[in-house]
Amino acid sequence: MQGLAKADDDRAITVDQLPQKAQEFIQKYFPKNEISLAKMEKDFWEKKYEVVVITQNVDTLHEQAGSTNVIHLHGNLNEVRTVDDDNLIFTYPYEGITPNTEIEGHKIRPHIVLFGEDVPMIGIAAEELTDADICVVVGTSFNVYPAAGLIQYVPYGSPIYYIDPNPAPTPEYPDIKVIKATATEGMKQLIKILEK
Repeated sequence: MQGLAKADDDRAITVDQLPQKAQEFIQKYFPKNEISLAKMEKDFWEKKYEVVVITQNVDTLHEQAGSTNVIHLHGNLNEVRTVDDDNLIFTYPYEGITPNTEIEGHKIRPHIVLFGEDVPMIGIAAEELTDADICVVVGTSFNVYPAAGLIQYVPYGSPIYYIDPNPAPTPEYPDIKVIKATATEGMKQLIKILEK
């Protein structure tokens, strides 16, 4: 199984190395037979679309599932960046890191967006959406900004599908097609819709 760092990195950890509670959560909510974005990317969409996953999650579960083009809006817990240069990023050294750790002479911090900080990947995500033929939003409250505003960049006329078992009201976007279902069931329904 691919680890939580680059697969060829000897510091990578796999799901079975996570604490028991984390393993139970992943097994419960991400069973192996679940239809994932990665499976849809490989089996269905790549034949028609270039798939870009835009996520607010700071883990690498999308990559572990097989997604190949992921934009992490809020960074990645498996990386650190230097305090003096946001663009100097390193794979997280799992052992021996402290607040005083330096890499190549630079103090480091987690490569994640903290409350009140800018979201550096928001522009890249918005640009990806300006060319979208279709947009699929899965499991969101549409309350976390600036990410919640990204759908305004989807071109007029491109369908937007919103999958959530308890979808938030979206009166400012009356053309959103809501699929009231879990992510797994909603993805199955979406495939049927798109295959027509």
